[in-house]
Amino acid sequence: MSGREALTAQRDVTVGRRLRDLRKAAGMSLRKAAWATELHYSTISKVENGQEYATDRVVRLLCAAYDAEADLVLLERDIERVPLMVRRAIEAAAAREALPSVEEMTAALVRVGGLHTLSWVEYAEAVLTALRAARASDGGR
Repeated sequence: MSGREALTAQRDVTVGRRLRDLRKAAGMSLRKAAWATELHYSTISKVENGQEYATDRVVRLLCAAYDAEADLVLLERDIERVPLMVRRAIEAAAAREALPSVEEMTAALVRVGGLHTLSWVEYAEAVLTALRAARASDGGR
């Protein structure tokens, strides 16, 4: 198994555990989750155990049933796909204690083919809004 395959397998296990934790926090059994999502309980079990890839559709169905934020789970699943230039912009901003503008982040996201979906743009805006709010509440530190 290559290093990339090992990383992908580990990510599947991590996302599966996250989904299992969300299900348990919602007080649902596998069968109740299956009923709520119309997925087979064995599919949910395989995803939770990292034996099956958690597709966008499956993550969204499960998170809706658990009243959880699907975009955060999807980001955790796809974090290695976040463009290097976006990660570098965030690191540079943190280093100089400044935040890139929403426009800068959005431009960086849409320049990279395949990652210009609305959820990535919305995610970038939400992160920046939260960071700005946190800085404002700390008196701009």
